[in-house]
Amino acid sequence: MKKITLLMLYTVVVSIFTVLLVENITSIKVKEVKNSKIKKLQTRPPELSQSCESKEVVPSTSEEPTEPLLSSDNRSSDDVPLDNLAPFENALESAEQVEVTTEPLKQVIVVGGVHYYYKDTGQATGQDWIDQDPTANVGTWGGQAVNSVSDNLSTHFIGHNPTVFYFVTQLLVGHQFEVYDATGQGKVYTVMRLLDVDINAISKDGQNHWSAITGAGNKEQVVLQTCLENGYNRIVFAE
Repeated sequence: MKKITLLMLYTVVVSIFTVLLVENITSIKVKEVKNSKIKKLQTRPPELSQSCESKEVVPSTSEEPTEPLLSSDNRSSDDVPLDNLAPFENALESAEQVEVTTEPLKQVIVVGGVHYYYKDTGQATGQDWIDQDPTANVGTWGGQAVNSVSDNLSTHFIGHNPTVFYFVTQLLVGHQFEVYDATGQGKVYTVMRLLDVDINAISKDGQNHWSAITGAGNKEQVVLQTCLENGYNRIVFAE
């Protein structure tokens, strides 16, 4: 009986020791697992921010870099002093200005900013030319057939009214207009005299003005002629 009791006691002690040993081992393993997880968390790489910039830290050095990190060509506009932007702004303004080259005016009468182009036709084809397009065509007829603003001669121009040469009926003594010849030379002429004549160049007082109208003369002059409603023609002498 005594032996059985001792055996049972021994069994209980061994069981208790075994349980304690197992719990101790389990506790140690749990701690090892936790420590392992902590180490893994600590060794994870840094995450990227939403701006996608790396969190890598560059060690600082006491030595100054021998070359700039960015060349002057790579600087942003915010890095450029405002004073230095002036040349660039001027360059842009120059680029925006479109160069417009205009050809010199040739064979044109300019009245009040309106251009009336003519042809050096002469008596041979002058009438036919203005009849081809009464609304636009102007030609020379009498005087020096090839107009020149510097030949010291008179040239006689004809055109239809009330279309292209209507302005002739509105000119008064003292009015001015410009004439450009085939070479591009121009001259400002001043109206000196007005005259109404019939088809034979006879005025209402019976005087004949044919030579004055159609002759080349000996002074720099232009003579403009267009018809009136009463069968007469308005003649404008300008020097």
